[in-house]
Amino acid sequence: MQQELLFIRHTSVEHPRGFCYGNLDVDVSIDFESEASWLQNQLTEYVPDQVFCSPLQRCVKLASYLFQNHQTDDRLKELNYGTWEGLTWEEIGVPEGSNWIFHHPSTILENGESFEGQKQRVQTFIDEIATSSSRRIAIVAHGGVIRSAISHFLDIPLSNTKNMKVHYAAQVKFIKENDRWRMSFLNPGV
Repeated sequence: MQQELLFIRHTSVEHPRGFCYGNLDVDVSIDFESEASWLQNQLTEYVPDQVFCSPLQRCVKLASYLFQNHQTDDRLKELNYGTWEGLTWEEIGVPEGSNWIFHHPSTILENGESFEGQKQRVQTFIDEIATSSSRRIAIVAHGGVIRSAISHFLDIPLSNTKNMKVHYAAQVKFIKENDRWRMSFLNPGV
């Protein structure tokens, strides 16, 4: 049986650029309607058997817009940056800014988690749903979750996902055939 996992990144957020907002429950931007409509047009032929999403409102709103039913799962939350949440990258003061996590994927952040920890969390979700009988599964999540999935399925280090374009409203599809997963496409989004 062929199985498809379609990861969809949430649309743009109301938080201005330069802020660290991984696990913060920030809302969608004023462009939500146009971005979600664009994405819906991209998915006109796609009818999933199941839909999962992060419980953070930016994902729940998109999942509700695109699909009739969905289930939330905490394992799909964005990286928990701990004490860095809500600060600007300038206030945090790391030289790599938002790219810091790619250079230090195993560093556990104070009151947070590591990028490797997030990947392990996402892997447990993937391993669980990959055993289901559903052929098509849509997953509305975050950039870090999608990069964790890419790293897992392609068996590459998290740092190698840095240059893959996973913008807002991006789609990444994985297909399982003959017990092997492959990335079918990566649509960079809006």
